[in-house]
Amino acid sequence: MSGPPSISLPPHIVRLVQYLPGKPLGAIRRQSPELLRDLGRCLGMMDRVLSTFDHPACHRDFHWDLARGLRTADEHVDRIADAEVRDAVHRLVELFERYTAPFLPELRRSVIHGDANDFNVLVDPRRQCVTGVIDFGDMVHSYTVGNVAVAAAYALLDKPDPLTAACSVVVGYKRRVAADRAGDCGPVRVDWPALVPERLPGRRSAGAAAWR
Repeated sequence: MSGPPSISLPPHIVRLVQYLPGKPLGAIRRQSPELLRDLGRCLGMMDRVLSTFDHPACHRDFHWDLARGLRTADEHVDRIADAEVRDAVHRLVELFERYTAPFLPELRRSVIHGDANDFNVLVDPRRQCVTGVIDFGDMVHSYTVGNVAVAAAYALLDKPDPLTAACSVVVGYKRRVAADRAGDCGPVRVDWPALVPERLPGRRSAGAAAWR
């Protein structure tokens, strides 16, 4: 090859992954209820597949893990400069401790994707369906319901009816889980989505505290 000599660099690890078609969910304006339900369905399918998977690396102390969301919020909430946001995080933490924390010991745990935010979900805008999920770098052994809770927390952003948008994700998830259970496809409990609305403040509070 012609040109200047090549530069010697330290060794690097490179990951080669297959290209997935689609656009990030956060980059499209129209997000129909059907699309959000399909997101829930895909996450239900993912949780079913991961229900029998485990790896030592997934058992870690990870600040984005919802299982340690309260600790993350406590460690960082005082760094939030905006007093209104800081007070909101405090209120959400109090609600979480009062109404959700007592149920946590009963929740099933498994390896989850853990970060199905609107830019890690690829969709077909025309067909209004999910085409793939990317970025598995936040995988962690945690509350299984946390997977759909994270997705719902992002799906409700900038929506005229946030609760309906979040519920669409949960409905799709619950239908997928119920179908797996009916078909005897694995030990996936159908009652987890009942706690999803209570897990949303955990994600938003931890996110606000950690990012700020």
